[in-house]
Amino acid sequence: MKLSPIAGIGYLRGSLNSGKHHFYSLIITIIAVGFVFVPAGAWAVGDGEWISELVWDFSYFPEDNGRSDISNNSVLTYKAEYYEAWNDGADSFVFVPMLHFDQSDPTLDVIEIAEASWIHVEDTWEVRTGIRQVSWGVVESFQPVNIINQTNFTGSFVNQSTLGQPMINFSTVQDWGILDLYILFGFEEQVFPGPDSRLAIPIELDEDETVFPRDDRQIQGLDYAIRWQHSWDAFEWALSYFNGRSRDPDVDYNYDLTDSKIVATYHLVQQVGLELLYIWNGWTFKFEAAAVDGQKERGREFGVYTTAAAGVENSFNALFGSNIDLIWFVEYLYDQREDSLTAFFEHDVFAGGVFNFNDAKDTNIFTGAFWDVRDDEGILVAQASRRLNESWKLSLTGAYFAVERKRPKEDIRQTNQAEFVDDITSEFTFLDESNLEKLLESFSALVIQNGFDSQRVNDALDELFLISELAISEPDNKLGLLENESTIAIQLIHYF
Repeated sequence: MKLSPIAGIGYLRGSLNSGKHHFYSLIITIIAVGFVFVPAGAWAVGDGEWISELVWDFSYFPEDNGRSDISNNSVLTYKAEYYEAWNDGADSFVFVPMLHFDQSDPTLDVIEIAEASWIHVEDTWEVRTGIRQVSWGVVESFQPVNIINQTNFTGSFVNQSTLGQPMINFSTVQDWGILDLYILFGFEEQVFPGPDSRLAIPIELDEDETVFPRDDRQIQGLDYAIRWQHSWDAFEWALSYFNGRSRDPDVDYNYDLTDSKIVATYHLVQQVGLELLYIWNGWTFKFEAAAVDGQKERGREFGVYTTAAAGVENSFNALFGSNIDLIWFVEYLYDQREDSLTAFFEHDVFAGGVFNFNDAKDTNIFTGAFWDVRDDEGILVAQASRRLNESWKLSLTGAYFAVERKRPKEDIRQTNQAEFVDDITSEFTFLDESNLEKLLESFSALVIQNGFDSQRVNDALDELFLISELAISEPDNKLGLLENESTIAIQLIHYF
């Protein structure tokens, strides 16, 4: 069972509609490439198989978060898959459309092609062309090397998915290993849900100000990657390289009190990844790490930063003489970007387990916890699922955020107008000179228009301090905003 904690708490990373023009404008290119490479008769499909599922997610939030009147929410997702093979299996076509509708937040509504690819296989090589899903990494809870596809929030804390990526993928199998070459077309941004949603930053994203820095080393809209994997006895490893647009945005406040919003920046990066897996006497040891060059944080150079995950996995069969098997794992997560708004697991431990009951109803229970070893905060998640019959499946999920939001030592909103400039200058020492200047200029304009004691000025300062408390001045308290976001969810799946 793969977890995606960034997506699971992910509204803070989510998926943005503003970038879809980059994505869909290049789908035509991929289709054209497909027509060039695929034999003419291959498009006369119709003998394949369709399978599909309809998923209803209902979430209940026991606590009020103080800004949204939403206490429950429903999400409806439809996903289908068409598969057909011909030429004795040498050619195949996969098509996976997906529709995702959110009751409370239309920004999370998605009509997506998760996959639409043709695969041609020869003895020692194959070509995969179209919109595809590619997963890198060996660790359960967090995959630092996984960068090809954009994260897709589906409304669940476990079993997250990714968005389709247009590509041409050439793969060859040799004695020295498996080599994959990728040419990636287009890019899709992450979506930040509206400020009134649950599990969302309560300040709106400025989609018109999303930044895509240019660089002479890359053709715009074209990324590429390479991955080599090999094994020797019980030891497996992989090396990868990615050159292109980061899927992980740098998120910052716009420092404008007259129109407070957050801004996302997608830098061009180079990433080198390493994956290791070793199996010994039933124990599985896992490690993966990525070194990333080119990412910045709120305008500051990172240089090269590293992120890594390491873990161990084992299982107990026939637990206490029953039919239940237990697969358990413990992992350590590290990210050098401690001040980044999008790096949540800088020094965290994840421990979890899956109980498989091995019955006719495919009953299983998953439980896990992320815990920050420095800041004493964490997330606890539990899920139980069981088939009701051949067509229906029921899951129950609970998530508890063991976090406490820190407050500033001094609230400068209680000062008078004459003292405000001195107070904000001393309190917000983490700001560089240009951002501090923008902040003070916008405050002056706001006061001139509304008056210092107006509700409009007070609301703007509330938003400014919310950002300050969130992560800018308290980088170790990024999860603090989720203090009251614990939830109980029901998921009902119908298979067609």
